[in-house]
Amino acid sequence: MWYVIQTRTGYEKELVEQLEGYCEDFSAEHCLIPMYEDVRRSEGQSRISYRRLLPGYVLVDTEQPESIHRGLKKVGEFARMLLAEEEDGEKLFLPVSPEDMAFLDSILEDGLMRVSYVQNVKGMKIGKVIGPLAKYGNHISNIDFRHRRAVVDAEIFGKVRRIKFGLWTDEDPKLPWIEERLGKAGADEYLLKDADVGIQPGDKVKDISGVYPGAVFTVESVNIGRRTFRTGMDLFGKMTTVELYLDSVEKC
Repeated sequence: MWYVIQTRTGYEKELVEQLEGYCEDFSAEHCLIPMYEDVRRSEGQSRISYRRLLPGYVLVDTEQPESIHRGLKKVGEFARMLLAEEEDGEKLFLPVSPEDMAFLDSILEDGLMRVSYVQNVKGMKIGKVIGPLAKYGNHISNIDFRHRRAVVDAEIFGKVRRIKFGLWTDEDPKLPWIEERLGKAGADEYLLKDADVGIQPGDKVKDISGVYPGAVFTVESVNIGRRTFRTGMDLFGKMTTVELYLDSVEKC
């Protein structure tokens, strides 16, 4: 069964190496450090690099969580088993929930989350999504085309976390697996126009674009297809309805 270890960010691989020396019948093959394809733009070119999907977390597949726990006590750095409970003075270790494993299985291939293809129809409007993000379009809280990333709010390991998804567009070099899926009508795609973007009428949102420094708006209506919202703004002493992009604000 899979269990979660929390440690210092950047220390994950070293922790696994130390556990190999401290625990019997343990090898790195029993561990998973989830990674994702991050996209960086430089001089108009998109490049993929690999980053930790859940910094500071290591998943261990073991039938002896007590042995792992003892091994962690010998590690000189901060590291602990998550989801542990005390019962009658004994520590019980809870495995990763089926829901959490289902989420990880749905976005990872051999421990890696690939980029997601997004079809940018016009402006901030998206036609479809292919790849890991397609399954979680209704949880997208932010999309940044320029920096090729989307953020999904997902509950995992008992806490809502902001999961970054790398994006790939028609402006970027062709990737074989994306081209293959594009050739299959309706394959693994999600129409964003039906998504819940995490902001609803009545919500308070603040500007993060720097265009309206410190401004807080009340959302009057949301256009998911255009990824915009309408709000009232005091212009020269008169309340005027204006339309702003959802990606230029965040929920207060």
